[in-house]
Amino acid sequence: MTKTHTRAPLVALTLALFACKEKPRPAPPRGPQVEVFTDENARTISVEQPVALASIVAPPEASWIEVRADTSDQRFIELSPRPEDEIRLYVDHGAAAIGVFPPVTPDMPPDVQQRASLPLSSLVGITTVHVATHLPALPPLAISVAGNDVTLGDALRGLAMTGKQRAAGWPLLDVIALAGTADVQAVRILDARAQEITLDRAELEKAVLKLSSRGEYVVRVWDEGAKAPTREVRGVTKILVGDPD
Repeated sequence: MTKTHTRAPLVALTLALFACKEKPRPAPPRGPQVEVFTDENARTISVEQPVALASIVAPPEASWIEVRADTSDQRFIELSPRPEDEIRLYVDHGAAAIGVFPPVTPDMPPDVQQRASLPLSSLVGITTVHVATHLPALPPLAISVAGNDVTLGDALRGLAMTGKQRAAGWPLLDVIALAGTADVQAVRILDARAQEITLDRAELEKAVLKLSSRGEYVVRVWDEGAKAPTREVRGVTKILVGDPD
């Protein structure tokens, strides 16, 4: 009499059926993560290879007013590219990066193409990107001239801006003149924490005021050709005109 053993085949069949019912797990993201904001909308993307920012956001590039990228250690970059340039996300030594790249055309000599493949300006280690497509209402900015407080806001938009990219802004002397005085030798600038710095006349002539993508006023002092400001105050709430006490 021959005995039949069915346990092993039944177990194998059960495991095979169970395996068929399991849903495939999505592959984990392979590149660094970046959160991309377009006005009130947001999405998280994985940067695995160079990609044009215009290809991953809905608003057309012609509507962009400013692009700002931030890192987790408080570094940032603000970009206002020319129409012929391209803002691109890419990976640099395993970290997400953003840069402005000039156009590359087939008729360029190889050495020119190589130079054009390098960013005109860039930031490595970014975690967020903000694409602004409309002008926000300007928050109030108090300027005290000889004890009289003047509050500025949207009137600042009537001033001509100077500089490019991070150095762009309203000349601080023009802002103060809008408040009612052009005879300025020194100012004290207060931030949201009631801390202050004093700028003398020489610094005032190189200082600009701008509104950041976070909706706060920033004063920066720029030397000619400098890559970073020599003085900076973020979250500016009040400017006091006159010699410090």
